[in-house]
Order: sequence, then structure tokens, then C-alpha cells
Amino acid sequence: MKKLIFLISALTMCAAVPMNVSAEDCSDPLVDGILANFSSYDFNADGVTDFADARLILQYYAWNQTGYIETNEIDRTYTILNDEVLESMSEDVMQRILATGNITNPEWDPERKYSGVPESFIDGIEAIDASYIRTAVAMYYGAGDTNTDGAVDSLDASAVLNYYAMAQLDGFDEEYFNSLEREGVSILGDYNEDGAINSLDASDILAHYANAQTATAE
Repeated sequence: MKKLIFLISALTMCAAVPMNVSAEDCSDPLVDGILANFSSYDFNADGVTDFADARLILQYYAWNQTGYIETNEIDRTYTILNDEVLESMSEDVMQRILATGNITNPEWDPERKYSGVPESFIDGIEAIDASYIRTAVAMYYGAGDTNTDGAVDSLDASAVLNYYAMAQLDGFDEEYFNSLEREGVSILGDYNEDGAINSLDASDILAHYANAQTATAE
């Protein structure tokens, strides 16, 4: 399992997007396609498309690369080895990934598959697909909305301060490094677009929130 977690973490870093993205920064047709059908990429069916859904693509890809899907050399069929993997990557999640997760290989040739291998395991889905989804998520929510809840507010400011404090002290522990909070801040936390994530961003986020609250009250 540690090998799997390490690979997912490495893939997450390799599939990163710029900390600030906007429509002007990215006009890739693949990203535009995701944004046009944004809800179709809610792989975990929690009602929102966010960085967690991009991670599911990475998990799906990683399990296919690390032996967690085992080849039977006699009949060339594949089976999932680990019950924990099977529980978190349910059949419903896999079917949603299969439906829309193959972003970069639309012309995937079924003949390239081994005979007898279930389609859910060899299907052209790669780590770069997660990168495109992550970019679309960042563009959809925008700088400052680090928890992708649709609002730039005090929760985001707190997350930025937490990120900054940990970076300044002992660095990120393993749990935080692998968390969605760190991922969200690392991508959307540079609110003032100065190339750094720090207390100035938290201050600007709070100022934005205060102004929004004042405008609402009026």
C-alpha cells in the first residue's frame, strides 16, 4: 500500500497545474471540453467536480501500474488484489471514470488490449487525464477558492495560513502533503498572483470576503 500511496503522490506532483489559472491562461480545447460538461467528471458522485475527482483518475491509473491489478498468465485475465482498493474504487466509480475519464486518448484502439482483459483495466486512461481535470477545476473555481466550495472566504484564508505556517516551520508532514487541503492551496492559494503563497494572500482573501459581505448587506 505504501508503494501505491507514493506513486499517487508522485503523480499528483507531476500532474500539477499553475497556481493561478484563468480563461486567458488556458484555452486548451480538452480543458474547454471538460468545462462544457463539468458535472460529468464528478466521479465520486458527491455532487461537485473537484480535485478529489482528479485524484480518482490518478488512483485508477496507479493501481493499473503497480501490480494491484494482477495478471493471470494462464488466461490473461486481471483481478483486483486488495479489498481496500476494491472498496474505495467501487464499480460505480470505475464506470463513471470509464465513461468520461479518457480525455487524451479518444482514439484508443481496443485491439491493443490483451485478449480477455476486462475493459475497465486497459482503456487508455493515463495520469495526464487527471492534469486536464485539475486544470479545469482550477479554472472553474478560480484563485482563492482553495477548498472549491464556490466561495472565497475565511475558510480559504485559514487554509492558506496553515499552508504557509507549515512551509515556514518543519515543512509538510506526510498526512498534510497528501491532503486535498494542501493540493487546493498549492494550486489556488496564490490569490495576489505574486508567485508565493503566504500571509499576504490570506489577508487579501479576507479583504475580498469582507467586501463581499458588505456588498451583500447593502
